[in-house]
Amino acid sequence: MKKDSNKNILVKEADYGDYKEIYITIHPEIAETKNILSFQEQSKNCLNQLRTFFDENSLTALNILSIVSLLRVEDDEEYQKNCNIFEDEINNLFKLKTKHIVGYTAQAPYQSKVALEVTLIVIQNEKVKYTQKEINVSFNEKDYTIGYGVIESEHTKELNIEGVGVNEHFKNTFFQAEGAYFILNEVLKKEGMTIKNIVCQRNHIDSIVEVIKDKDGKTLQRYQIYNEKRGDNFGQKRWNDGYPAATGIGMNAGGVNILSIRAKALKSEDEKIKVFPITNPDQIDPHKYSKKVLVGDVAKTSPQWERAKAIVYENRDVRIYVSGTASVRGKKKGEAGEEVIGVGDVVKQVHVTLENIELLISQENLNNSGIQVNKKVDLHNLVSARVYVKNEEDFEKVIEICEEYFSDDLPITYVIADVCRPDWLMEIEGIAKTEIK
Repeated sequence: MKKDSNKNILVKEADYGDYKEIYITIHPEIAETKNILSFQEQSKNCLNQLRTFFDENSLTALNILSIVSLLRVEDDEEYQKNCNIFEDEINNLFKLKTKHIVGYTAQAPYQSKVALEVTLIVIQNEKVKYTQKEINVSFNEKDYTIGYGVIESEHTKELNIEGVGVNEHFKNTFFQAEGAYFILNEVLKKEGMTIKNIVCQRNHIDSIVEVIKDKDGKTLQRYQIYNEKRGDNFGQKRWNDGYPAATGIGMNAGGVNILSIRAKALKSEDEKIKVFPITNPDQIDPHKYSKKVLVGDVAKTSPQWERAKAIVYENRDVRIYVSGTASVRGKKKGEAGEEVIGVGDVVKQVHVTLENIELLISQENLNNSGIQVNKKVDLHNLVSARVYVKNEEDFEKVIEICEEYFSDDLPITYVIADVCRPDWLMEIEGIAKTEIK
């Protein structure tokens, strides 16, 4: 794969045997003027960089697993307008077989109006095929077309779903969550899967920490409303191989979307492919959070996700989905906890967050989780990452520290997003790759 020396486009490959995934982040070129350029001009610039990368590496739109467009918008009206602009631009340039493998997230990227996260797939085994598909689903008398990708071999099916959500009643989190899960379940059912096949998902929620009141005057937090709806779908008993890895994160427009650039549903009859939940010894599992962490008069369901989830391919390659991770751990080192460390101190929170991720994916912790890795694993094993920053004035501090820890060529995006606990100032999620030997 030909690498691009331009820092506006960063690329990492991860080889999983039958296929490899290519993770790319793209930002507009010409730093001095990119804040002056319109959203449409910046979108064209990013897509032209992707087009050039395709041409240089003999790739086509059929290699696209997903594209997420991160948007700097002020409200739902601008969000919808920019989604339409981007959709026109990408269809003009790539002639996608299914336009719905593209997702849109109202999270402002660092110093620009748009940034792209792209995941590509290259099949390396003639017995494996990748297909881009669509499904039409009706919810509340409205039709939705959902695009997704299927990687399929004789005994294994991997499903990548992009842009699940409903585009009405944006501020009604009950309605939004109900619609999103209805559609998600319909896609899974079409491919012979259930909700328990989900390995990883990213949950974007408009105004995530806002507390509202119901008609009876009881307080409800939007994130907790979502947790209750998630619990209705996941059930109240932990799945045999653990809940999905997940991120619950805010955005400033667009309602609720379950996006899946790094989400995957997996169904396998091949004993060589196994799934493992991974805990962090310094953190209480989120599905075991105490009631003091939940917000609202009727809050009852803890967030049902794991700190990380790993897929082991044929006792050779390991892919680790790192859930949204923040500055939470026990008061003492080595003591599991749910306390926020560094309240009001973004520098402290970045360091603790990175330490949490490094411990989570470490060789020792993977071994303790049942994955016998015989080599060191650290933050340089990340092949993709997204960093959420609550306050834009903290961008520079967060980026400076992250650059000390991460490899220079890591495809990474920094975005503004409200995190799901009021004291959190930032959060990081990612994908890591290692080998058994």
